[in-house]
Amino acid sequence: MPGASPSARSAEARGGFIWIRSVKAAERLGIRAARRRCVPGRHRRMGRHAGTGASRHRWSALAGREGLGRRDAREPEATDAVSGLMPGLTFDTGGLIALDRNDRRVVVLLARAAQTSASVTVPASALAQAVRRPERQGRLARLVRQPTTTVVPLDRVDATHVGRPLAASRTSDIVDAHVVICGRRGGQRVVTSDAGDLRRPDPRIPLIEV
Repeated sequence: MPGASPSARSAEARGGFIWIRSVKAAERLGIRAARRRCVPGRHRRMGRHAGTGASRHRWSALAGREGLGRRDAREPEATDAVSGLMPGLTFDTGGLIALDRNDRRVVVLLARAAQTSASVTVPASALAQAVRRPERQGRLARLVRQPTTTVVPLDRVDATHVGRPLAASRTSDIVDAHVVICGRRGGQRVVTSDAGDLRRPDPRIPLIEV
């Protein structure tokens, strides 16, 4: 400004500098916004899962960290079983011990079950056999804390039901019979490491061997 005082010219220069900085900042923001608009699916995916909570995806996250989402020749039954998994899984002692040892097939089963909100049944009798040092058995602790997991006590009603398959099969393993009763009641497949033991009280019980 030709007739302006030095202070006025200085203020104008500062104003122009601020305006230029503001324009550049807006341009940068515009570029970033355009980049975000290029990937709307990312935001939709986040929106779909925003309210599900951490517990639903815990097993999926664990499977991802361990590289457990991929099939291999050792686990075709475990992975194929999940498509017909609903209404869920029942665990016997061997299945719980396999989880405690971070068995790949069991973690895959639980990850897929979590993705579909399938229920998981843990007979308390089987849990008692699997737990040895609970402060070091974090995987079992996480499993029984999941909102989709039910720990079934061996109460008066189940104790009566357990006696019947034992009498029919002339066997005496209360835990195996309790697992069979829980699996039957829920219409669930039983995750086990010893199919022979469970076939004795119920030859037709659906199993997933690990």
